[in-house]
Amino acid sequence: MRTMPRMSMRARGIVLVPFAALFVAACTPPMPPDVLAAQAESQIVCESGTVDVAVPETFAGSMTAAGDALTSICPEQVVAEVPSDQPAAAAVVDRTPVPADITAFGTANCPAGQPIVVPAFGYPVSMAYNVPGLEGLVMTPEAVAGILSGTVVTWDDPLLADANPDFDLSGLPPITLVSAETSQGSVEAMTAWLERFAPESWSGGTTGVLSAGTQLPSVTDLIGELA
Repeated sequence: MRTMPRMSMRARGIVLVPFAALFVAACTPPMPPDVLAAQAESQIVCESGTVDVAVPETFAGSMTAAGDALTSICPEQVVAEVPSDQPAAAAVVDRTPVPADITAFGTANCPAGQPIVVPAFGYPVSMAYNVPGLEGLVMTPEAVAGILSGTVVTWDDPLLADANPDFDLSGLPPITLVSAETSQGSVEAMTAWLERFAPESWSGGTTGVLSAGTQLPSVTDLIGELA
């Protein structure tokens, strides 16, 4: 399903790091490249070597892009993206880590010190659908709750039809709910939103895995299913 006009959610990307601090700098309006590079160099202490960053499948490629930007300023400093199940000096996660997550990271990666948790960025959470002609469909919290719980299975369900009087929702294929079988921060953010805004319609609590519909092994498989 598309992003809903009545709905505003953001999930946080979190970085677990065993070193002292993470610096993020930005400037606006855009500056000339030479001025921007000079400012960046004044704020970044370049080091030599490679630092591994563990990244979940959801954020694959994000640290590679960040590393390329850093290497353009610090050519001897390399950020290498590795899968989330491999040891690394830093790790990106797609949800706020619980104490057990932090302890596990510290045990594996910084036994001599304590890891720190740094909110790194926010990203919008949305549902996607591939039914042509339904662009701009309004999704109320109650309709979203019904779809994710498996109780709304047709497009002409009153929860959808009543909120979209300008759409002819009859005769469309049934709604097929597909998600990843692994816990996802995006699903956790969505269900937390439902728990707040549609408590009478959503009884599943805040969860990273949907119990209804079809679960696919990975996010890559999920994207392929929607293509």
